[in-house]
Amino acid sequence: MTSFEWTGVNGVVWDLGAGPVSLAPGIMGLGLPGTDQYVRSSSALDGQRLTGSRTQPRRVFWPLAIRGANAAEWLTTSRAFFAGLSADRTGTFKVTANDGQVRSIPLRLLSQDEQVFDADPDLFAREVVGVDLVADDPFWRGPQVLQTFQTAEDEQPFFNATGTHVLNLMSSSTTASATVTNPGEVDAWPLWTVTGPATSFTIGVGSTVIAGTIALLEGESVQVNTDPTVQVARKIVGGVSTVLPFSAFTSIQFARVPSGQSVPLTVEIQGAGSVSVQFDPGFRRAF
Repeated sequence: MTSFEWTGVNGVVWDLGAGPVSLAPGIMGLGLPGTDQYVRSSSALDGQRLTGSRTQPRRVFWPLAIRGANAAEWLTTSRAFFAGLSADRTGTFKVTANDGQVRSIPLRLLSQDEQVFDADPDLFAREVVGVDLVADDPFWRGPQVLQTFQTAEDEQPFFNATGTHVLNLMSSSTTASATVTNPGEVDAWPLWTVTGPATSFTIGVGSTVIAGTIALLEGESVQVNTDPTVQVARKIVGGVSTVLPFSAFTSIQFARVPSGQSVPLTVEIQGAGSVSVQFDPGFRRAF
């Protein structure tokens, strides 16, 4: 059975499947998003040619029933639920499919039609209302991909009859064997984190790299968010974040992790630190 959960902008969590606020038939926003398709046609050619496309913001509609054991309980529940909705801030709508796979999407309120009450809900301790919301980022997000690569230890042979240890096990996630898989249906822009100690680094998807000679002590880090809506670099020291200008890097090139693919990464670090890459895979449907 599919379950639905809403975390409001105030952090309060609601079970929309079996709680006092529950979804009724008619929910919208779980399926494929709308797209704008740009085409070119010519009187000399049959059909048309696709020149590009864009996924539209996702509209979500909730038909809700808000109930209480009595009028006072209904009123308390209704007030508490609507306190977690905002047109300026986002909450999180989470859907868990019957196989346990979880996807979520941030939502905020759209402009609402005037609510019509056919009867005083106080009399029935029940309110039926439709709520329009929008996901500015139209894709459902699956569990975050986070992979960390540690500087490789000095390589040792697996079998060494004359050494201190007969078998030598080495880490599989080293800078010499860096790959990452995007299980999503859309390309993902990664967030890179280099953690010291390090004196320089080169990181990136394939040969599209971000490089810098930036001294990092143990515990200090540099983060580069390649998302086009953000695209910022920060240095974090003692929990304090400061923006790094792109001029501080010797190379600053951004690349996506292709959808449904496992790709090699460039991960080189001078020092005993580590590099992590993370992103939230995107999906076109809630399940």
